[in-house]
Amino acid sequence: LAGRAAWSGNSGGFITTTVTLPPAAAGQNVQLQWRCGTDNSVNGTGWRVDTITLNGAVCCLGSLSELSIGASPAFIVVNPGGTVTNTLAVTNFGPGLASGVVVTSTLPAGLDFVSASSSQGTCTNNSGVVTCALGTLTNGAIASIQIRATGIATGFWTNVAGVASTTLDPSGSNNAVQTVILVNSPPDISGISDQFTVEDTTIWQIPFTIGDAETPASALSLS
Repeated sequence: LAGRAAWSGNSGGFITTTVTLPPAAAGQNVQLQWRCGTDNSVNGTGWRVDTITLNGAVCCLGSLSELSIGASPAFIVVNPGGTVTNTLAVTNFGPGLASGVVVTSTLPAGLDFVSASSSQGTCTNNSGVVTCALGTLTNGAIASIQIRATGIATGFWTNVAGVASTTLDPSGSNNAVQTVILVNSPPDISGISDQFTVEDTTIWQIPFTIGDAETPASALSLS
């Protein structure tokens, strides 16, 4: 054992070893390893391992909450002036309760806010930024939010929603969700000028154009 770093000493009794974990260890899996050995060249014979105690385990686990947010449906199609309903679900996978849970949903420019409601807490709107203060979620609890908006501009739009809590969340990868909304522009047809034909003669082709911004020409039909 000569030359190795070690916790050692000769107290004539028991030696207490304390390991202080850094803040970065919060929410992570931690392995502690001790190697016990004897070497007559640097130490006396014999060794003993007494009680190993991990302090704060119950406290720390209880202060963690794994929050997740999902959206349904993930893709919505609506006509201009139509109303879309985006349903968000927040789940606390524990192990502890989540305090001060807040969901923020930012409406894109192509949508106009109509209303928001939640299964618990309250929701407010500030210029298209919807904030729902859900309060506390116990282990396994689910809170739902419904946000209704009107399509006001055609095109593809993305709504982004996220969840946060005052309780430590060990993983933030599932704390945000996106919903894609297509405000579908109606098909259009060009104007047709007045046509004059001589009686009892064949009518020639009358030209006009039809189109749809989101649909290829091959998929359009006219009746």
